[in-house]
Amino acid sequence: MAAFAYTARNRTGLMETGELEAQNQDTALTVLQERGLVVTSVTPRSPVSAAKVARHKGRRHLHRGVKVSDLLLVCTQLSTMLEASVPLLRALQVIQAQVESRRLLEALEEISSDIQAGKSFRDAIAKHPKIFSRFWVSLIETGEASGQLGLTLRQLERQLETAGQTKRKVASALIYPAVLLLVALIAMAVFMFYIVPVFSRVFAQFHLELPLLTRLVLGVSTVIRHQFVVVVALAIGAGIGLRRYRRTSVGRRQFDWLSLRLPVMGPLLYELHLASLARGLDTLLKSGVPVLFALEIIEHNMENVIFEEAVAEVRLRVKEGRSLAELFAQNALFPPMVVQMVAVGEEVGQLGEMLGRVAAFYEDRIETYLARLASLFEPVALLVVGTLVGIMVLAMYFPMFKLMGGGGIH
Repeated sequence: MAAFAYTARNRTGLMETGELEAQNQDTALTVLQERGLVVTSVTPRSPVSAAKVARHKGRRHLHRGVKVSDLLLVCTQLSTMLEASVPLLRALQVIQAQVESRRLLEALEEISSDIQAGKSFRDAIAKHPKIFSRFWVSLIETGEASGQLGLTLRQLERQLETAGQTKRKVASALIYPAVLLLVALIAMAVFMFYIVPVFSRVFAQFHLELPLLTRLVLGVSTVIRHQFVVVVALAIGAGIGLRRYRRTSVGRRQFDWLSLRLPVMGPLLYELHLASLARGLDTLLKSGVPVLFALEIIEHNMENVIFEEAVAEVRLRVKEGRSLAELFAQNALFPPMVVQMVAVGEEVGQLGEMLGRVAAFYEDRIETYLARLASLFEPVALLVVGTLVGIMVLAMYFPMFKLMGGGGIH
């Protein structure tokens, strides 16, 4: 089979272009004429060979992980080419020449081989669950069954793009606090390692009676300087222990429950999870996935176990024939606005559309919240850092004031 590019005029008189696979140029012309097209040109199209992909692969700098941008590239390119009638195998070969992830490239090569061996696209990508989630697999299965794979991938593209934009905004909002925290830690380390020891020697020389605050700062400095390896080892051990505990079912639930109740980040994380739930259901339902199946996919796609359990409970009750809005209303995790929008969506038969509006509402709220958080954090962070540094400075200078005042010398 060879690939051919064609230009033709359809029954309405409009020009259209595309590609198809056929044994030869005459067969391609016959196929196009059987479609009722008036063909103006049919030219052979040289496919992207495996050898070319391999040579290009050797010249590229490939990273090991799979980023959201890598998956977005696959989704965008694949939906565009499929909508232009490019055969699936050919589209996958073109994408292989462009991806920058070694792990993703190896997966795409295996997927192409499986499709050539007769497997469906859905079954081929399902073999790579660490790259393509159940969300991907379900949407592709629906697209293949409906014959609208390109359109389904376009829905997935919007989902990935929206999720990526939200994560980038959150990361950008956290960069400034992280930089301030790093600067504060460096300043405190310099103070503890270099400045406090100088004052300590002066105090020892004059036998000053030190106040409690000064003794505390000197004690912390001594421990850090003389037991630095032990302190670092304890910190690393505590971090590893918390991480392992977080991976247990009990630990994960406790951490996720606590994250939703944090003073500043809790409300942000709560709305992020709500937006993710609504956007995911919106994408699945608009792609033709049944409600029960969509809830099952979202249940395993939630990053917070509290939301995961809530969706699981809703899914089990939906099987009994109860409405989604009624079940959402019975769970305090879902706010009244979400319940009302879901109720309206069920009444008018536009549940996906209403969930899309819910997602857009919370995404806008998240953006506004992040902007306000960034503007409020600077004065708060400066106040906290200034207070800590001020306490350490005063701790060192209180005895000096006594010395200059002529008291406390033995």
